[in-house]
Amino acid sequence: MAMMRSAAFSRAMALREVDHGVYGARGPTFSGELNEHWTIGPKVHGGVMLALCANAARIAHGGGSGQPCMQPIAVSGNFLSAPDPGPMRLVTSIRKRGPHRRGRR
Repeated sequence: MAMMRSAAFSRAMALREVDHGVYGARGPTFSGELNEHWTIGPKVHGGVMLALCANAARIAHGGGSGQPCMQPIAVSGNFLSAPDPGPMRLVTSIRKRGPHRRGRR
């Protein structure tokens, strides 16, 4: 059962890059699906939306291009309204890049 849930979550996190963006101005744009499996009542769960945003940030910051992958440590968001399941577009914006360190001393 845990494998089924894990596979369903992986499918829900799938993003496809539809625009590469412009370095320094705007990051890549992704398309995906707000999966109806991850809802509370008829609306998509906010945690899934934050996970999609974190996944897009990870990919936009080098995860998937052969560069070292940086993982989000904390993600937070405010929602104006809860969306219905269905297709979505996610536009990233890289506002600041910090130094990349391979390990701690």
